[in-house]
Amino acid sequence: MMIGDRSDYGFCLRHIGTYTAGGYDRKVEGDMGSQTGEKKLPEKIKVMYKAVRELIEEGADINRIKVSEITQRAGIGKGTAYEYFPNKEELISSALLYQMDEMYSQLGQQIAQKESFEESVHYVLSSMAEKIRQRDCFLRYVHIMSDNGPISEKLQQQIKEKRGSGVYLANDCIQRMVEIGRRTGEINTELPEEYIHMEVLSKMIGFAVYLAGEWETEECGREKMKELICKSLKRELAGSLNE
Repeated sequence: MMIGDRSDYGFCLRHIGTYTAGGYDRKVEGDMGSQTGEKKLPEKIKVMYKAVRELIEEGADINRIKVSEITQRAGIGKGTAYEYFPNKEELISSALLYQMDEMYSQLGQQIAQKESFEESVHYVLSSMAEKIRQRDCFLRYVHIMSDNGPISEKLQQQIKEKRGSGVYLANDCIQRMVEIGRRTGEINTELPEEYIHMEVLSKMIGFAVYLAGEWETEECGREKMKELICKSLKRELAGSLNE
């Protein structure tokens, strides 16, 4: 899993841009990677992305999904998929990147409005608890990035090839939280950036697993768990390296 890589990920096409996939250049209308604007996709790509998301949400193994399953659900011919993508791996990984960008760009905009690191942490945890789809997307991201299957390999290849192009992911949200914490003095400026990201991300993963596993009890409900995580992060990240 690429915890330490905080570069921008994915791909960005400007208005009437060129979409390059596997060596094939194709014209695509709209912007597929803006962090702030509404992402405009050709309708056929949009329905394929939606189909991929639905199949995964229903528990399908991403490495076993067939192009025919995607296009059948999308209501288009199988050949249409290859007009936009050279293979299944490119289609599914692109759909995943797009979904993650949508999720995390919205989350990042809300984080930027928070006045303290503690407030931003509490907001993210509350969002994960209240929005099942967002939580599942986060866990899916963690799982896929730590998988060795062909889809994971393709996704990581896209990240490396197209970094810096404006797509917004989980680490970008964490970066905004860290920036707030440094500005307010809640995070020790001497702590290495990699360590801070690891601490925050590990707590987020733990809380997501706590929610997904239905580990909530009367002694430690969601609100109590959120409070403990916020206090723990503040204590760990405010400390001195010499303590």
